[in-house]
Amino acid sequence: MGYSSSTPCNVILAEAKEPPLDIRFRYLASNFLARAASRIDHKVLLVLQEVADLEDTPTLINRDGWVNLVVSFREIDKYRHLIMSSNGPLCYEYGFESIMHHPQVSFDEGEEINGSKRCQELFRDIFDEFLTSWTCIFTDGSKDDKAPFGGFSVVLPLEEVELEFRAPRQASIFTLEAIYHQWPFTTPLNLSSNLRSDTPGVYFKPWCLTKWWDRMWSEFHEWFMSSNIDKGNYYRNNFYANTSKPWFSKFSLNRRSVTSINRLRSGHHSLNVCLFKYGIVQSPSCNCGDADESPNHILFQCSLYDCQRAEFIKVLTIFLGHTPYSVEFLLGNLNQGILNCLCKFLSSIKRFI
Repeated sequence: MGYSSSTPCNVILAEAKEPPLDIRFRYLASNFLARAASRIDHKVLLVLQEVADLEDTPTLINRDGWVNLVVSFREIDKYRHLIMSSNGPLCYEYGFESIMHHPQVSFDEGEEINGSKRCQELFRDIFDEFLTSWTCIFTDGSKDDKAPFGGFSVVLPLEEVELEFRAPRQASIFTLEAIYHQWPFTTPLNLSSNLRSDTPGVYFKPWCLTKWWDRMWSEFHEWFMSSNIDKGNYYRNNFYANTSKPWFSKFSLNRRSVTSINRLRSGHHSLNVCLFKYGIVQSPSCNCGDADESPNHILFQCSLYDCQRAEFIKVLTIFLGHTPYSVEFLLGNLNQGILNCLCKFLSSIKRFI
């Protein structure tokens, strides 16, 4: 991340989206205990049950507060009846035959359609129930050794989707079939969300993972907003966002650019106005003669960088229009175009932020 040593820890964690250890521990404990619950008579669960019983009927008063692992166990215990369990890994609970697919194939309908002069009408008469009440996907792939490429197609009649794709000639028929079988479930159609099962555990897994994930980030947000309120207020008031990914995750930037912007957003950088606060330099003034060498001064005012600033301001005008600019506004409304011109300007001046 490239922060200076004076940067508060809460700012670093908030910018990197790394929850503190206690919050992360509760999330990982929930995941671990959910896995442990898939084993019958797991020793960890038996021990935690004994500890939970002691907490319910204590002989001594625990003045150190609740044990996080036991708290997670109590929450998991409410849903253990929804978790499939066995004496060994679940994958060994199924026989070898379970990996064999026995398709239910009937040739009678095909032979009837093939011998008819009204193939399309007869096909719809036979399969009308499936075509209207199911999501029907028709796929096919083919390859010719003499052709420069292979191909496959996907047709969804109700959605009026008819697509044809090319594939490199090196791709085998197996590869083509794998691709066209995967396509409907990974495209914006997202047909995997339409798959359903009446098994309670099928619903429990995505529900609990989403719940624990959301709870972790909710606790992280509350922690950052309420703890160490005397530190990191510049970042908290101007740049903090309640998200689970750092700001630079969606941009293509080199490490120096990320480091410089991180320092500017934290308020702890290598410009004299910041170094003077910690007694590293004797004056906060800039070499151009201005009283403060601040981020706003370097980016928009310093006469030492007028030549480099001309292109920078020109690009900002295109993206933001003619308006008074500030570091807070600029770094709080990031997009790739603004970042590119900002990073280009920062790399062109003889000053490492």
